[in-house]
Amino acid sequence: MTISTAQHILSLDESVLAVCLMDCNFRPLEMASKVRFGKRFKISEKLRNKFGDYAAVIFATAQISSEAFGNVRRVIVDYESAKTMLIPICDIGYVGLVLHPSTNTDYIAFKIESFLDLQRDSEDCC
Repeated sequence: MTISTAQHILSLDESVLAVCLMDCNFRPLEMASKVRFGKRFKISEKLRNKFGDYAAVIFATAQISSEAFGNVRRVIVDYESAKTMLIPICDIGYVGLVLHPSTNTDYIAFKIESFLDLQRDSEDCC
């Protein structure tokens, strides 16, 4: 059995509750979540179907300030019961995450970016 990229990212850390990989146009490619995510959060069908649109708006809003602060490295929204993080990945698209509220987002981003770099390097070698 082959593990998908989204499943692998989900397994990188206990604080990662859900993952959505999107292409450069914010179209979802792969999704994975832990069982406790479904038990803890009620995601409406409307939000599930519009997740890519939501991510695009969030990213575009963050980019408005890029002229002053530089390129957007990640967008984090800190909710009462979770954090969401959107990471742009060069030449791939975006990784959207739902995280435990106390998560160290720099640490998670580093783990994901390192994994994706290794994955890209292994694909280049084959």
